[in-house]
Amino acid sequence: YMSFFKDYLYQQHITYEENVYVLYFTMVGFDDVEWNIVKWKKSDWKNDDKLSRDKLKSDSSLIKIIWNYDEGPKNMENIRLFIENDYLVFERGNLYHSLYDLKSESLLFNEESPWHASDAEDKEKMNEWIKTNLHDKIMEKLNE
Repeated sequence: YMSFFKDYLYQQHITYEENVYVLYFTMVGFDDVEWNIVKWKKSDWKNDDKLSRDKLKSDSSLIKIIWNYDEGPKNMENIRLFIENDYLVFERGNLYHSLYDLKSESLLFNEESPWHASDAEDKEKMNEWIKTNLHDKIMEKLNE
C-alpha cells in the first residue's frame, strides 16, 4: 500500500487573495499520517488530486508552510483548514494544531509531532497537552 502514498494526496484547499493553500496528506511508516500545507500561486493551482514529493522539492514557486505528523494515538476526525481574521487554521481531532498569519506570512503556532512534544502515555493526555499548548493559544490569538 505504501506505493499508493508515494505522493502527497489532496485533502482540501482554500483561497486567500492571490494564493491557494492546499492540505495534503500521506502515510508514513506503518500507520502514521503526515500533513503538509502548501502555498500555491492561484494562477499555478490546477486542482490536482496529488502532489509528487519531487515537485514539492524542486518547484520554487511552491512553499510548504506547515508540516504536521500524527503517530501513536490519532486525531483523525474533523481534519480541515479554515480562515478566520486573516489567519489560516489547521484543525484535526476537533483541536486547533496550527496557526499561520496570512498577512505577515509567518507560522505562529505548530507542533510537528504533538505525541513527541507532549511525552504523553495516551491520547487523552496528548490531547490535554495540545489543548493547553496549541488550541487555547490559537483561540486566544483569533479572538484578539
